[in-house]
Amino acid sequence: MSGWSSVWSVQVDTTPPIATTLSSPLDGLTTNYTEQTFNWTTVLDLGPGGLSHYKLELSTMPSFVPLWYSSSVVSNTLTYNLINSSTYYWRVFAVDRANNFSTISATFTIVIDTISPNVPTLIKPLNNMATNQTLIVFEYSSVDIGPAGIKDYTLEISTTSIFDVIWHSTITSSVFYSTTLPQNIYWWRVRTSDHAGNYSLWSSTRRFVVDVSSPQITTLVFPANDTRTNITSLTFQWNSVSDIGPAGVEHYELQISTDSNFGIINYSSVTLNIQATQSLLEGRYYWRVKTKDFAGNYSVSTSSEVTVDTTPPHIVDNQPGDDVWYQAATAVYNVDFFDRPSVNGAGLDYAEYIVYSSTNPDGTQAGQALTSWQKIFDLSLPSRTTYYTDNWDISPVWDSLQQGYNFV
Repeated sequence: MSGWSSVWSVQVDTTPPIATTLSSPLDGLTTNYTEQTFNWTTVLDLGPGGLSHYKLELSTMPSFVPLWYSSSVVSNTLTYNLINSSTYYWRVFAVDRANNFSTISATFTIVIDTISPNVPTLIKPLNNMATNQTLIVFEYSSVDIGPAGIKDYTLEISTTSIFDVIWHSTITSSVFYSTTLPQNIYWWRVRTSDHAGNYSLWSSTRRFVVDVSSPQITTLVFPANDTRTNITSLTFQWNSVSDIGPAGVEHYELQISTDSNFGIINYSSVTLNIQATQSLLEGRYYWRVKTKDFAGNYSVSTSSEVTVDTTPPHIVDNQPGDDVWYQAATAVYNVDFFDRPSVNGAGLDYAEYIVYSSTNPDGTQAGQALTSWQKIFDLSLPSRTTYYTDNWDISPVWDSLQQGYNFV
């Protein structure tokens, strides 16, 4: 009988190690640093086998299928370079020498994003917008290509196109922003940042104008105030003016009304010029010019009056004739004068007579004119007198009359 062999021992360990707790990076960390050091707590093996190692698993799926990376380490730390921008899930479990696995730790996420957001798109205000409102609403948009998501927007407003002077700057998570600005010319731009700390390039630059000042008031040139004419097509003229604010003059508006308060506008014309031609019906009108700038501010000139009268005055002969022979200038004539139209017409200006030595069969003058034209009345009448019915005589020219018949 041989002697006994050497003695071997067998250890039986069916108790798994304690589950570890994840320390860093913190759950939900978002960063643009690709090299990360993962840490967790050290644990003890509850069985006799003793702890063998820890196993770290990384995946881009919460189910950990498929695994992106897996590694067994003896220590409770591991550094790894996550080169792809993505959302990663990581967990750790402990393994003892009997190959018992601890309960899997909680799952943490980490977002690696090295991709800058898209350059923002400016929506409003529109480029070169001019406004007389001081509260300006800005709107813009952007998209983050990476997984981090947009965090905020940086809006800069400058009084120079090169942004060497920043009038106002803000950081906001909203795609809308409003602020009150004084009268000036401004430029604005936006850039986007994501939760990983990446920044987009600055957007394109837009310009806008805040102008709360009305343009200068123009002065009317032609036709002069209280012009009375039988011409129906009139060219109205006024002086050129500048805008007091930075927006600049956009246009002039000629307004013509039959109401001195311009409660009704009968004719209106918008022009870039300092004159406009308008055909008018017969009537009495008032005209003025509004000057408007690109921000919507306007000034209004004083008004002038113009009367268009194309109807001749009317003469009424109230006597059948005068066949009486006179030795002195005692004859009185009952011939009356009326303006047409009687309302909103030009009014009577003057009436004249002339004396001839004979007439034609139809009553028109013939022969030699014995006198020049003589005034019956003139502008000494009140303005816009519509009729004259006083009797009148020809005594001023009595000595110029011929013996016999004279025809007035």
